Amino acid sequence: MTQRKEKILCVQEVRWRGGRVREIGGYKLYHSGSRTGRNSVGIILDEELKQRVVEVQWPSDRLMPIKVLSGKSLINIMSGYAPQIGCEDQEKEKFREQFEQSVREIPEEEEIILGSDLNCHVGETGGYKACHGGFGYGLKNEEGETMLETLESLELVLVNTGFKKRDEHLTTY
Repeated sequence: MTQRKEKILCVQEVRWRGGRVREIGGYKLYHSGSRTGRNSVGIILDEELKQRVVEVQWPSDRLMPIKVLSGKSLINIMSGYAPQIGCEDQEKEKFREQFEQSVREIPEEEEIILGSDLNCHVGETGGYKACHGGFGYGLKNEEGETMLETLESLELVLVNTGFKKRDEHLTTY
């Protein structure tokens, strides 16, 4: 974060248990995790922003919103970690509902930043022009279709599909 001059970092698979706050070298980590330490998410804020936190919620181990005051505006930062393809459909639906509810609870005049691992493939072209920028990769899967429908209904944009990337930057392993 220091090297790249980042003020906010949303992280997934934190692997610490329970919802806590930790100081890490001048930064503050807010994390939400299960008793097993799996599926945890977190948000790390720099020295300046950590002093402007207005509200922190821990709705689940896979989703965590924080509200920060920035000038005269409120910014909602949300870290999420959707269930993987092999997980039960019930678990995926529960995440999607919590995600949707958390976003809908944010007043329209407030900004929102989502830093989430949505564990889906949205494909090269989505057919969802309102939320898909047309620069995805590969084929869309069922989870990608569901997530695009959700993002479109929430009037959110999938930013990483909005610009062309070099082939070696299209996927990570």
